[in-house]
Amino acid sequence: MAGFETSQSPFLSLRSYTKDIMAIVLRTAYSTLKGQLVRSIMYPKPVDFRFTKDLFKFILFLACISGCGFIYTICVMIARGNTLRRIIVRSLDIITITVPPALPAAMSVGIINAQLRLKKKEIFCISPSTINTCGAINVVCFDKTGTLTEDGLDFHVVRPVQQGLENEEKANKIEFLDEMTELKSREGLPFGGDIVKAIATCHSLTSSTFSSLAKKKKLLKRRREKEEKLEKRRDFKRNSLNHFRRLCIEAKKDSSIMKSALGVTHEVFGEMSRAMSEARYNCKLASEEQVALFLIFTTSGTSYGKLALNIGISKSSVSTIIGRVARRVNKRFRQIRLPETPEKWREVEDSFVRRKLLRTLGALDGKHVRIRAPPSSGSLFHNYKYFYSFILLALVDGDGRFLYIDIGSPGSCNDATVYNSSQLKLTLDQSKNLPKPSYWNDDEVFPSFIVADGAFSLAQNLMKPFCRRNMSDEEFVFNTSLSAARVKSEHAFGLLSSRFRILRKELECQYKTSVNIVHALCQIHNALIPITAKTRTCEDLEEVDVVPYGTGAEQRDFLAYHLFNK
Repeated sequence: MAGFETSQSPFLSLRSYTKDIMAIVLRTAYSTLKGQLVRSIMYPKPVDFRFTKDLFKFILFLACISGCGFIYTICVMIARGNTLRRIIVRSLDIITITVPPALPAAMSVGIINAQLRLKKKEIFCISPSTINTCGAINVVCFDKTGTLTEDGLDFHVVRPVQQGLENEEKANKIEFLDEMTELKSREGLPFGGDIVKAIATCHSLTSSTFSSLAKKKKLLKRRREKEEKLEKRRDFKRNSLNHFRRLCIEAKKDSSIMKSALGVTHEVFGEMSRAMSEARYNCKLASEEQVALFLIFTTSGTSYGKLALNIGISKSSVSTIIGRVARRVNKRFRQIRLPETPEKWREVEDSFVRRKLLRTLGALDGKHVRIRAPPSSGSLFHNYKYFYSFILLALVDGDGRFLYIDIGSPGSCNDATVYNSSQLKLTLDQSKNLPKPSYWNDDEVFPSFIVADGAFSLAQNLMKPFCRRNMSDEEFVFNTSLSAARVKSEHAFGLLSSRFRILRKELECQYKTSVNIVHALCQIHNALIPITAKTRTCEDLEEVDVVPYGTGAEQRDFLAYHLFNK
C-alpha cells in the first residue's frame, strides 16, 4: 500500500513493508497507562469487605434502638394522658435522633448496592464515589475507536477493494469487491497475503503514521489561521491608516473639521507642519500627518495603544512621533516670552486694566501634572494630593496667555519653593526692565507687582491676600480685587486642560517626554489665543524713581486702603 504526501495537501500515507513479516501484535500489554486502566476495569477492587458487612449490622442496631425508644415513648405518653398530636411528635423525635449517624452508613450501602448491580450488567465503575452524582443509568455509550483500551486498530472484517485504472475518469474511484473475509479468531488470519501486509502496516496507524499526519495537519491549520489573522490585521491597519489620511485631507480643507478633530486653527497647524518638514525625519507618515497624530493624542487624551490601533501604526512609532513633534514645536515656536522692556510690561498691565481688574504684571500659580513615577525616584514626585506629578509654574497675563513657565520640578515641592529658585524671581528682584513706580492717583505711588495666592511669600513685587481670620473691610476689598486678578491663572490652566485632555489623566510616557509635551502644549495654547487690539491705558501714568514703602506688608496695607477708598 502506497501513497504520497506534500506539505500543502497532506493525506493519509501508509508505508509498505517489502521484507518478511516476523510477527503480528494481537494484544496490548498491561504495562502501559491505558493497559493499567483496562486492568482496573476488568479486575475491579472487591466490594465485599468486612467493613461493608458491619454497616448492615450497625444500621440494624440503630433501627432496634429507635424502635424501642419509639414504643417506650408511646407507652409513657399514653400513661400521662397526653394528646394524640403530642404523642406522635415526641415519638418521631426519638427516631430522628438516630437519623444523622445512619445517613453516612446508608449512603455507603447505597453505593455498594449500585456498584454490585452495575457489575451484574457488565458495567464497571472505577470511581464509586461518583455514583451518587450520576443518578440512574439508562444508556451506556462506549468510544467506537477503543481509545480507552488500546492504541492500535482491531480488524474484525476485511473487505478488499480495487482501484479503477482503465481510464482517467475511474482513476480516483474505488470499487468494493464482493469477497469479504471475516476475522473471528487468530486462526482466521490469511498469512502470507496482501491483507497481512496491510494489517501489519496499519497496526501503528494511530501511534506513528496517523499521529505524525495529524500533527502536520494541526501545524498547517495553525499556520493558515495565523496567516489569516495577520492578513486581517494588515487589512485593518491599512484601512485605519487610509481613514486617518482622509481625515487629514478633509481637515486641511474645512476649518470646522480642523477645529473639532484636531483642536487648532489652520495657521497653527501650518506652523507646526513647517517645523516638522524642516527636520526631515525618516517616517512613513508625512509631516502634516505626524502633527495631526500629535494633536489627536493631546486633544483626545487616548493612550498609545488605542491611538496606534485607530491609526494603523505600531505603538512604538506613535511614541516616537509624539516626542519628536513636541521637541520640534518647542524649538520652532517662541510664543512664551517674558517681557524684556518696560513698555512690554505696561502692555501686560493694560490686559488686566481693560477687564477692570487690579493693575498688575501678571498672575502667578502652579499646577500639578499627573505622571508615572520615574524610575528610581522613590517618593520625590509624590505630592500632597497622593499621586505622582511634576509642577507647572506659570505667570499669566490678563488674556490668559503664558508669560513665563517653569516645568519639571518634582511634585513633592510646593509652588513657593519652585518660585524662589526660578529665573522669574531673579528678574523681579533685580528690577531689570520693569516699569518704574507710578502714581495711581494724585498722592499715592505704587510699584509694579505680580499677584499670587497665600502659598507664596509677601514682597514688594509680589502681593498675596490677607489672612481670612478677622478681616477688616479694607482687607476684604483687597482680597476680592486681588483674587479677581489672580483667577486669570486658574482660567488659563482650565482652558489648557479643556483643549488638551491629555492633561486630565496620567501621562504614560517618560518623564523627559512628558515635560516636552506639556511645554509644547503651552506654546500651542498661546498661539491659539487671538491677539487683541492694544489700548494703552497706562500712557498717562506719572512715574517716579523712589519706592515710598519699605516692606511688602506696608505696601499691601496702603494698597488695601487705596482700593477701599476707591
